Formats: sequence, C-alpha cells, structure tokens
Amino acid sequence: MKAKINLTNPSPYSASVPFVDFILVYNETKLAHITARDLVIVPGVNSGIHANLQWNPLELGGSAGIAAGQEMLSRYVSGEFGTFPALPELGQALSRLGLEVPIPGVPVPGNPGDEDGKPKFIQDTTFTLSSPFPNTTIEVTSVEANAFYQKHEEVGSINYYIPFSVPPGLSTTPRLPVELNLNGIGYDALRKALGGTLKLDAVAKVGVLIRRYRTTITYYGQGITARVKI
Repeated sequence: MKAKINLTNPSPYSASVPFVDFILVYNETKLAHITARDLVIVPGVNSGIHANLQWNPLELGGSAGIAAGQEMLSRYVSGEFGTFPALPELGQALSRLGLEVPIPGVPVPGNPGDEDGKPKFIQDTTFTLSSPFPNTTIEVTSVEANAFYQKHEEVGSINYYIPFSVPPGLSTTPRLPVELNLNGIGYDALRKALGGTLKLDAVAKVGVLIRRYRTTITYYGQGITARVKI
C-alpha cells in the first residue's frame, strides 16, 4: 500500500536517508514493513513523505501475527482508531524521531457518519456496504453475525456462506436469512417496533478475500438503525 507519513526531527540537523525500514507493531506483534527511499530530513516537521507499507503478518509474526492483524483490521473497520499504533524501539539512531501515520477513515459516500462522527461500514439492516477501496472489488466469503437490543439481548443471527462481491463505492448485499431469537426482551422490542425502526448493536465475523489475500475480520457496530417489517 502507498502511504504518506509525517516525521518530526527535534534536532537542529538535517539528514539524507537513502533507505529506511520501520516495522509496524500491534500489541507487540510485528505485522508490516514501512519503507521509504531517498529522504531528506530537515529540522522540525517533515510532512507528506511518500512511503510503502507491505502488509505481511504471517511472515513477520507467524500465527500470532495473523491473529493480531485480524484484530487490528477489525478495529479499523469498526472505526475504533484513526492512526497506526505507536512503533516502539525504533533503534537508538532514530529514537528521537516522532512518527505519525494517519489512517483515512472508511469512506461512506453521502453519509458523513453517525452521531459520534464515526462512519458505518454496515449502515442498516438492508446491509448497504461501503467499500474503502476505490478500484478493487472485495469478495465476502462468509457472514456470521448476531444482533443485540440494549447491548445484551440477542435479537437474531445470520449464518451465510455463499460468497458475494462488494464493488467500490456503495453496494447492497444479497438477502441474508435471519434466524430470530423468539425469547426474551429483544423479540418483544422487535414486535413493538413493527413498521418502524429499532436501534440495534451488531457483532459480525466476516470472511474477506481481496485478490489473493484472504482473512477474517470482526465488525462491531453500535446504534445501527434497523427497519422492522414483515
């Protein structure tokens, strides 16, 4: 992936750096290389430096890397942070350099976000999806999801294993069969909301295929507006 980074040089000296390779670490697990070439670093803020990010959690971290990479992607898709975690132990020569790598949020055309400003990857129960890739089609290989009322009362679940495509921009999923939980407060709330809407939370484990890269991410959604109809 192509990226732009901002470096802060607190010293009064300039430096020419032919090549630099940072390791992206999440929860002490190595996930990716961030490399840049032919840098000229001046005192103070150095903005918009072009860099490459090579995502390779299996080679760098093994099975722990896969799990950490899935968790990091899940948090990103769920809108939980807007920058890469800090990079510890950059080495003595670079230890005084501040590194900041902003991550763009998941773009949702025509929808700036919810009340707290966070964009919704899954916008409502019609499952309108917003792809963060402008030119690449994502394939969803499986969906295992649960919806909750008042955070803890399960309303229903989805278990769907027929692959479908998510092209760039907004798209709609195929009809996904929902198995309702007919017991408890959640079902009573659904009946009372029939013909209207209901605020639900959701947890979805989603299998994803992007070209040759296959992984599983977990989406956490809060305050999703569900349209309730027969």
